[in-house]
Amino acid sequence: MTLIALCQNWLKTVPHIAFAVEDINIAIKGKKVLIKPNSPAKGTTVAFIEDNGAPIEFIQFENKEYEVWPNKCVYLQENYTRIENP
Repeated sequence: MTLIALCQNWLKTVPHIAFAVEDINIAIKGKKVLIKPNSPAKGTTVAFIEDNGAPIEFIQFENKEYEVWPNKCVYLQENYTRIENP
């Protein structure tokens, strides 16, 4: 099993926080990258870093988050106002 596969399996079982970012390459620049940017689903790019011992996921959406996720979710915009997808 490759190191990437081990990391991906490990991250599936470890709670972690995720941040939506506009540019994933800028978000991971200079960080300890666990999993390089990849596209697990159409319209999304994800990458994982390790920060202070904790895994952190960055997600870049091609469209708005609420247009990508099929389930009802609540999002906080930059000004902390709530929006819900239909």
